[in-house]
Amino acid sequence: MNPTRSSLFQFSTLFILCLGLFILGCQKESDLQNSIEKISTSPLIEPNAVSPLSDVQALLLSGFEVQYEGRSYSGGKTTFCYSATGSGQLSFEVELPDCAGTPNSYSPKNPTIDNSGGTPAAEWHPPTSSSQATYTFCVTYNGNIKEGLVLVTVFNGSSTETELFPGACARVFNISGRLFADANANGQPDNEAGIDGKEVFLLDSDGSQVASTTTDDGDYLFECIIQGDYTVKVISDDITGTTNSTYIQATTPTEIDVTIGPDQNNVNFGFETKTELLTDEMKSGSLKTNALSVNYWKGQFQKALSGRPDDFTIAELKGLISDINGFGLSDPFKFSSGDAGVQQVYDILRTKPSKDIDALRSELLANELNHFDDRGFLNVDGDLQEVMILYLEGVLANAVAGSASSLTLKSSTTAAATSTTTLSRSIDMSRTFNSGGGGGDH
Repeated sequence: MNPTRSSLFQFSTLFILCLGLFILGCQKESDLQNSIEKISTSPLIEPNAVSPLSDVQALLLSGFEVQYEGRSYSGGKTTFCYSATGSGQLSFEVELPDCAGTPNSYSPKNPTIDNSGGTPAAEWHPPTSSSQATYTFCVTYNGNIKEGLVLVTVFNGSSTETELFPGACARVFNISGRLFADANANGQPDNEAGIDGKEVFLLDSDGSQVASTTTDDGDYLFECIIQGDYTVKVISDDITGTTNSTYIQATTPTEIDVTIGPDQNNVNFGFETKTELLTDEMKSGSLKTNALSVNYWKGQFQKALSGRPDDFTIAELKGLISDINGFGLSDPFKFSSGDAGVQQVYDILRTKPSKDIDALRSELLANELNHFDDRGFLNVDGDLQEVMILYLEGVLANAVAGSASSLTLKSSTTAAATSTTTLSRSIDMSRTFNSGGGGGDH
């Protein structure tokens, strides 16, 4: 074993940082045929490369052409393989990173395990060949191990060269966070609803985009990112589509610098509704809605329960209730299935509110009934309406956290209490939406 492994690692790391940082696309169990592609002069990984493994370029190390043959997952085990083609006295070494755990097996069997460089490495010494030959070396680990970057060293007589190759899990990290409707405007997702389907961008230290992803119920994740400095970015104008950022505003920076190695979690982006502006625009008629009022919905539920349905059958109302149960916060309204759920909704709508918190509850319930009946803002994309309702869910959840009122809401709510001003303005916006375009007291 050559004692220069540690210094070679330091040089290789510096070399990578000088060339610039790239994204390493992880291969998942469901997509094992995707591959990565090495740059011709460097072991770095191209962003989002999905070239066939046969197209991966080999690197010449100590006179041997070395190629990463790929990652496979089967039977609860992950295998990483390499080939080396050349002639002469070959010693081939692959780093065994701690993140992968103890290897399950090797091929060829029984390599020498070298611990002299700090991190263990498997080292093979095949018979010396005077003619060109190809050797294959594999390491198998227990579990589903993601791709990372590992050191591969080739010794050939007096020549020793080390480079980073794709391998088991090392030197790559994750960035994750949440894009959410920030009802208390504190920049933290305090039991507040995530905003689904919005694009989040990852930029390198030069400001170039290296990846993008889309939020899933507000959550996003960049996986297998090479250590370094990055910026995570969202675009305010994209949150509510055609209305851009007219009626929303960020409560956090929309570009956040991160250094990964280790993982960076909770890189969050908050947005709040411009409640007063949105309300004024609805009242002035600049924003029109065809949403229907609490009284209208109360009548529909009352008639359906009495067996004399009007605009909606009881089955249709149950469908709306099911949509509400699955929307926004995990349990914004905990309605039962069947006729019991219909009765619970009717009880909320028919009860005259004695507190602001109860008024918001009934108006928000009507907001959501309208939303899932395809009612609401006219000539405006639906994103604004959805973000507004998600914001109101957070206002109500935060208000519940600071109130002793008994509401049909998730009992584990722990968010900060909502201010009286925010609650009052939210009620006004919610009620105006429900009566701004023909709902009224219909």
